[in-house]
Amino acid sequence: MIDKSEMLESLNRLMLVIRAYDIRGTIPSDFDEKNVFVLGLALGHYVKQYGDNIAVLCGMDNRSSSFSISNALCCGFAAYGILVQNFGIIPTPSLYYHSFISNLEKKTLGIMITASHNPPEYNGFKILFDSKIIDGNELRNIIDSYKEYLLRNSLKIDQNNDYVQYILNQTKLNKIDNCKTKKILWDCNNGATSTVINEIVKNLQIHNDVMNVGKDMLYQPDPTNSVNINRVKKIVSDYDLAFCFDGDGDRLVVITGDREVLRGDKILLILAKYFAKSLQKTTIVVDIKTSHLIITELERVGYKVVIQKTGHSFIKKMMLETNASLGGEVSGHIFFPFSNSENTYIPYDDGVLAACYMLKFFLSDEVFFIDCINAIPKTFAQYDVKIKCQKNLQNKVMESLIEVLKAHQMDFIDIDGIKYQSEDGWWLIRPSNTEDALIICIESPTLDSYKKHSNFVRDILKNMNLNIENIELNHT
Repeated sequence: MIDKSEMLESLNRLMLVIRAYDIRGTIPSDFDEKNVFVLGLALGHYVKQYGDNIAVLCGMDNRSSSFSISNALCCGFAAYGILVQNFGIIPTPSLYYHSFISNLEKKTLGIMITASHNPPEYNGFKILFDSKIIDGNELRNIIDSYKEYLLRNSLKIDQNNDYVQYILNQTKLNKIDNCKTKKILWDCNNGATSTVINEIVKNLQIHNDVMNVGKDMLYQPDPTNSVNINRVKKIVSDYDLAFCFDGDGDRLVVITGDREVLRGDKILLILAKYFAKSLQKTTIVVDIKTSHLIITELERVGYKVVIQKTGHSFIKKMMLETNASLGGEVSGHIFFPFSNSENTYIPYDDGVLAACYMLKFFLSDEVFFIDCINAIPKTFAQYDVKIKCQKNLQNKVMESLIEVLKAHQMDFIDIDGIKYQSEDGWWLIRPSNTEDALIICIESPTLDSYKKHSNFVRDILKNMNLNIENIELNHT
């Protein structure tokens, strides 16, 4: 949620683009999505005074900016618990029809996102309420009224409160005391987790520092990015643990005070050992990039491990099929089962919940927590090296790779790309789900075996005429 000063700034900016009977200006120089979100807040506050029997309808023209503006406007209303009926691209008379005729049992607020005959870089809003057009003067009154409300009252429309309470109820993290000497670092990577994390740490009896809580993403908000990892490594020795999130908070990387980086599969192993003390050991779903050594350790603890394609939708689908107790990906997605009021099994990925469980584990049983980390085999590894390869060539590369492995009588897994594993390490080559690229992962327990596997992979790809001259396969 943006703060009060930003909201007031947005309202002042909107005042400048109110015309005689609508709002109109260029995008984004006159107003942008953040301002539109605040407009949704102001209009939501305005219609709430008429009770709950309100219908809010929205239509838009087909300007390129209309889609993002529509989403921002609906988010503003949603902060007041108001669901917008969005008609998508329709002519303004169609919105008038639905506003005047289709919802006679309710007071109706109709909003048309359009700049009418103005050039494409313009956009704006035609707004009507209870069958009457809201002209410029009334729009100014609505915005002035909302400004006065903000100045008089604390902002209490944050939708994170219930979620924060859910996290605390699940982990009981706020019930742990006698740990005031512990220091924890939370890196939000300028993403969406900052408000949630700031609320959570208010309830904890330890020292917490929350960093990178800016309002705008200024760099790649990826906790596995080496730049972001190294930034935290430089200061983490002053802390016991650091929790690093991605832009939307469903991925997590943990860095210890000793600067050891715990990616998703290692986090999953530690949590699995923690839960094994109190829960029945059932199925865990992992992605194809998960270390063979981690899989072996999960099986040794007593879990049945199912390997699935990389991608949160694939993991969730397999968790549903196997009724799994946990799931995880190397990228930092950690999956938990969530039961709703009807006790329906729903798997979902939650980096914040994973971080709080990890912290609960550390604070409640530090010795066992450290033993779990120390028990993770030390390896030489490289993850997610990308090689450019057009989508139409990726299947041919995979087919050629299978022929090479069969010729060498090497066993492999072809769930998602090709994964070869042996006692002295493993490697994976798979098509990217999001880019014209192949993804390479290599891991071995010794440097010599790592070099052997990396040289084998390099030779295979070179023989397939892929450009690998500038590709670094050095271990981390």
